[in-house]
Order: sequence, then structure tokens, then C-alpha cells
Amino acid sequence: MAAIASTELLQKIEIEGYIKHAERQIDQIERRVIKGEVIPHEEKVFSWPHTEWISKGKAGVPVELGVKVCILEDQHQFILHHP
Repeated sequence: MAAIASTELLQKIEIEGYIKHAERQIDQIERRVIKGEVIPHEEKVFSWPHTEWISKGKAGVPVELGVKVCILEDQHQFILHHP
């Protein structure tokens, strides 16, 4: 019986986390789309935990979402190092 109660508690905690996330998304969408606010960077929600804004300085595309990586190759395109 105790195992069932703890499983249900864990499920409840997980669902509450999803509800909290949904409420934050709704709030940001309302503020950005309906009220025209600019959401501060620290409040923005990204799709993946390690996703970040990347500024490439390209015309028409001021920023992109992604992950910065560095791959080192030698003169024969052999990969020397990667993350």
C-alpha cells in the first residue's frame, strides 16, 4: 500500500511540474503576443536545457537558437577534437 501511495505522490508532483510550466508558457505568450511586451532573456523558455541564443551577425537573421560547438580539423579534414 505504501508503494502505491508514494507512486501516486510522485505522479502528482510530476503533473504539478507540467502545470507550472504550462502556466509560465501561457503567461509569456499572453505578454508577448497580446500585450506586445519583450520577454527578458532570463525569463525565456528554451526547448532544450542547453539551448542558447547565438548571435551570428548575419543580415536578416540577428540570432538563432542552438548550441555552440567547436570541431578542430587538420589540413586533410581529419577531426582532431570535438566536444
